[in-house]
Amino acid sequence: MKSKNTLSVLVISSFIALSGCAESKTIGSTVGKGALSLVDSFATGVQKGIDESFLGNNSKAANSTNKVKTATTIATKTSNTITSKDMVYLFGGMEDACSGENPAYNGVRKNLSAFTESFQGKKGYDNFVKPRSEWLPEYRDMIKEIKYRDFYDNELAGDFGEYKVIFEDGVKYRGQPLEQYIYKYRRESHGGVESLKFSSSANVMTIWPNFKTRTVDNWGDMIDMGAIYTPQTRTIACEFE
Repeated sequence: MKSKNTLSVLVISSFIALSGCAESKTIGSTVGKGALSLVDSFATGVQKGIDESFLGNNSKAANSTNKVKTATTIATKTSNTITSKDMVYLFGGMEDACSGENPAYNGVRKNLSAFTESFQGKKGYDNFVKPRSEWLPEYRDMIKEIKYRDFYDNELAGDFGEYKVIFEDGVKYRGQPLEQYIYKYRRESHGGVESLKFSSSANVMTIWPNFKTRTVDNWGDMIDMGAIYTPQTRTIACEFE
């Protein structure tokens, strides 16, 4: 069950550097004692610039049903510990109907843009991953690897580019272990998918209620805009057209 989402200006600003009208997004947070000290100092500043009301699931801009790609899964609401190093401070905008348009997410979008720009490279029509030395130092040691590839997506029927950020052990989103952040975009066109892939030990359904869907006007058509959870792959994704 796929949402028919449109790419808002707020969402796509991070990926202007990619080809044509295509855009993208990405990453960072928790591992090794050295890395933790870096993130502690950075995240304190991040939090000062962010309206943290969204951490309590109080977003007024989103209030409709969220979507799960299964007929049997039931969301269980339990508390998840959120530390200053949690990845919600980078990817939290996905919770707000995949757009982060709620003012509470302004700081989150800004932090994510700076992060993605630090490793996304482009030369002519070719995209690539910048050297590790150019990645934001606050997150550099928490990333195991960043990969880029061009490929044909059979499901979406098109040529895509994809950035995949693979985290070190210990990185979490709302307290749940996070493995990867993935953004794939349609080359020479528009649209794409951004995803959070959780580890096998994560209880994603405890944080899923934070991801909201709302109805928006898409050039005269009212559509549902929001993330989709696929339990089989432990992936939460936002699809953009």
